[in-house]
Amino acid sequence: MRKIVLGIALLGMLAGACGRVSESKKTEEEPFTELLGELEPGSLGDSVMVYIGNGEDDTVATYPILDDMFAVILKTDRMKAGSIMIKYDEGISSGFFIPEGGKIRIRMDREGRVRIDHETKKSSLTKEYVTLSEESDRLYYGLIRQRDSVAKAEGLTGERYDSLDASFEKVFNERTMEQSLEVLKKHPDDVLGVLAIKNMLSAGGASKAREMIGCLSEEARNHPSLPDSLKF
Repeated sequence: MRKIVLGIALLGMLAGACGRVSESKKTEEEPFTELLGELEPGSLGDSVMVYIGNGEDDTVATYPILDDMFAVILKTDRMKAGSIMIKYDEGISSGFFIPEGGKIRIRMDREGRVRIDHETKKSSLTKEYVTLSEESDRLYYGLIRQRDSVAKAEGLTGERYDSLDASFEKVFNERTMEQSLEVLKKHPDDVLGVLAIKNMLSAGGASKAREMIGCLSEEARNHPSLPDSLKF
């Protein structure tokens, strides 16, 4: 069973209506986003690599970690997604964020567990992005464990195992489509809505993605990461 690209998941149901893009939602954003990192003493952090992009205008840069801390200043852009990779004594850990303005706190313990939290926004795209990614992982790996348990109990191999795997993939794709529709309803004018359309495509829902792309704002609809076949 394959994992959905970019891992957007949100448990919920939607009949298929578009969310209306309201001009009143477009508030004045802070021009810069601060990534403030703090590593637990003893983790021996070395450096942090930050990726930020939209599939066309992408940047990757590496910054030092000094005294178990780092700070990175980025331009705010709600149409981009970001990721960090922290290199430390035991390996590399990663996390996700959206450069939506304000201060984003990044903490890592000695076991390499990374926690990302937007401290200054109650309604934070970064918080929701992290939640969606975690829920997607729980859904995916939960189904994997169920599949493997059934296969082991019944001794399935070959075509019988492939058939079981396909049935679990179908469940995952169906849930992902429902979840992506809910995300799209809430986020028609930022990168989460764009990722929802991309997840529809990854779940085999090209026709549904083509139907629902009109729910996005004009800027989101023309996002560089979306295939041109959906835009015309």
